[in-house]
Amino acid sequence: MRESDSDRLLDESLGMPVTRLFLYGEANRTLSYLPKLRVSEVEVNEVPQSAHFLFYDNPAETFEMVGRFVAKHSGSSDRRC
Repeated sequence: MRESDSDRLLDESLGMPVTRLFLYGEANRTLSYLPKLRVSEVEVNEVPQSAHFLFYDNPAETFEMVGRFVAKHSGSSDRRC
């Protein structure tokens, strides 16, 4: 809990040299770290009609977003993916 409550875990994630996607449910749109993610290189998307368990609450939209992300970054010259 100490790790996730500090900015250390978030900073480590932001420092990773890979293409990243962060999905969150619309019920969690007030997460304190979303502004920091949005100004980073992380692609951030809100899954409608969902809360913490995106794959359970709205699996179709969750998989659609993941699929678009993968399609966008696969086969490109971006080798960080």
